[in-house]
Amino acid sequence: MAEEKKEPTEDKPKRGKKINRMSLAEIEKALEAVQSSQGGLISRHARALLRRKEFLQSGR
Repeated sequence: MAEEKKEPTEDKPKRGKKINRMSLAEIEKALEAVQSSQGGLISRHARALLRRKEFLQSGR
């Protein structure tokens, strides 16, 4: 019989949290990280974070 290899889940890189589920504090922290690593806020990820921040601040 063939033995099945079980890969430990700890070896896989952890994926980031979805922007849609982030709190305002988490979004601000992510924006700071993007700003320092990419040098600006023009990337698609940064623009999505900014849209979510505006949405949360609007109180909808």
